[in-house]
Amino acid sequence: MLGTGTEWADGSEEYVLSVLREAHDRSSASDELAAKIRDWPTRYHLSRLRSKIISPLRIEVGTRVLDLGGGTGPLSRKLGELGAEVLLVDGSAARAEAAAERCKDMENVSVAVGTVFDVDDAEPFDVVVAVGLLEYAQSSPGGPSGVLSKASSLLSRDGVLAVAIENAIGLKYLLGYAEDHIGLPWVGWEGYTGIDDVRTYSRRELASMLSTAGLSEQAWFYPFPDYKLPTVIVSDAGYALGDADVVDAIVPQPCAPDASLPILLADARAAHRTMLRAGLGPDIANSFLVVSGRTTEAVDVHVDRQTLAWLSGPERRARFMRDRRLVSKNDGLAIVDDSVAAAQVGKDWLIHRRLPEVPFARGEPLDRLVSEALAAGDAGRTRELLVLWAQTLKSCASPAEVDPAGEPESTSPFQPSAGSLALPGDYLDSQPANFVHLDGRLERIDAEWQVRGIVDFDLVCIRGLFHFAVDTLARGISASRVDGRDVASVIRALAEEAGLGDSSWALRQLSNTEGALQALVQGVPFWRARTEIERILSAAADELMPRADQTPLMASVSELEAELHALRHAHEAQARHLVSERLAVAEQVEREIRALRAEIALRREEITNLREELAWRVGVMERHDEQLEVLKNSRSFRYTEPLRRLAAAARRR
Repeated sequence: MLGTGTEWADGSEEYVLSVLREAHDRSSASDELAAKIRDWPTRYHLSRLRSKIISPLRIEVGTRVLDLGGGTGPLSRKLGELGAEVLLVDGSAARAEAAAERCKDMENVSVAVGTVFDVDDAEPFDVVVAVGLLEYAQSSPGGPSGVLSKASSLLSRDGVLAVAIENAIGLKYLLGYAEDHIGLPWVGWEGYTGIDDVRTYSRRELASMLSTAGLSEQAWFYPFPDYKLPTVIVSDAGYALGDADVVDAIVPQPCAPDASLPILLADARAAHRTMLRAGLGPDIANSFLVVSGRTTEAVDVHVDRQTLAWLSGPERRARFMRDRRLVSKNDGLAIVDDSVAAAQVGKDWLIHRRLPEVPFARGEPLDRLVSEALAAGDAGRTRELLVLWAQTLKSCASPAEVDPAGEPESTSPFQPSAGSLALPGDYLDSQPANFVHLDGRLERIDAEWQVRGIVDFDLVCIRGLFHFAVDTLARGISASRVDGRDVASVIRALAEEAGLGDSSWALRQLSNTEGALQALVQGVPFWRARTEIERILSAAADELMPRADQTPLMASVSELEAELHALRHAHEAQARHLVSERLAVAEQVEREIRALRAEIALRREEITNLREELAWRVGVMERHDEQLEVLKNSRSFRYTEPLRRLAAAARRR
């Protein structure tokens, strides 16, 4: 223990500690830990995505790393797995205890309670990591500047400081998301007026603070949706391409309602695209990872400046996670998969296809084009694009000749019946987001999922429209386009526009088919995945996209009050939505526990009956043994022994 530290807790520490104590696999990619996620705080502590924030760092075996404010240890665990010598320091004794439990099998990771001011190591550090720390530095000696100066003093001559923090004027905060720490919208844009204990910074402010601390050489990276659980990290080199289409293609969902509730003022992707075209992408990114040092050479040693972006993708079980990079080649851009250990991996009927390197598709993403047509109210353009998508898929389909046969575990829920239209198994993931529009035709991209066998055409199309509808609605397309319908009705309307005919059967099957797929991909129970799909399908479409109506410049007091009431109502609706989701899961868990208890009681009764029967049979055998012993010792048994021998000899003849 270095010092007394500063207590900070979110209420999940005791649960996280118990999970880590009981876990057999505490690695950074642990499926076991991810399966224990039950809400946002536990996701923050247990998600496989936490460690993705250090992807741009070059960590060699023996690199000395100080993990400041390391919490329950997800980054230290990953750094230790990479071979670094790590000291984690956190102000919370409860979190430090959890971190020690997470890393207890790693001799190269040490944990202590304290703050940066308690660290006085004789040997300097090569890398100091401060992820999610600086926003709480207001009350530290010297404030944020004091923390940065002290951290800088702990670096070796060629060492670097890696800071990750939200952007005070990030896109999600501009669009009305509640500030992660305060829980209110627009406080960062207002300069945190009246708020003293928490603060985030703009890009220029943070750069100036680091320069003042003697760390003027800086490499900037931009995690999306933010630094906590990044699925994409864009580098300065990526923005330097000057191509808004590239960043838009790799960041289709720039915002996510994880730690904060949204009230969207606009379609998040459209707003982000406008900022990209204006050259403001880095300035309005939701969060930053900045690696700074005293010299350019120091920064070059510890970061990858050539990669344009890191693409981790969404949360999945470990075997399906990907570590991809967007890089520049002589013949154009390419996506390199660093996680490739085999051409494909599988689970039951599902195959995950992997390619070491593929060219980056330069066409316009189909899902964006359809979203723009919907937002503009252009029914003709919407129909044209959806029909092109459906016809492109249909051109690759053919009637299923026979009902496929196979083992139950290898038969997918997407299998077609005899005579129905079917697609090859690698067309499972054919949502509009996986097509680009180029020269009047569609080109399929990122076909990573494949089914063993063939897949039903209607099920594939409805699955694709399901993902398109959910993604588009969550980004904040105008609520007037859905007219108060539920998500299932929106999908049905899209299917009609695409010319798919009656989609009722495929929609009824969706919760089972998609639930089975997500259960395999995410490693969750089938009932939980199916319940989530059913909840989304039955939800009102505007629940997925709470938006604030625009207020006239010369609004009256009553109109402003009504607007405030609408904002509050939207936040409350989103909160109720999240609570109902958690309650549904809790009810399912309780039902499953009751069923398990009933089964256990039944098994116990069966065991008791078997024990009683066993005792009875043992008693019978003991009595038979006693009778046999008496018989063997009787005169008649001895007198008749010669006769038994003669009978045995006669049988042998």
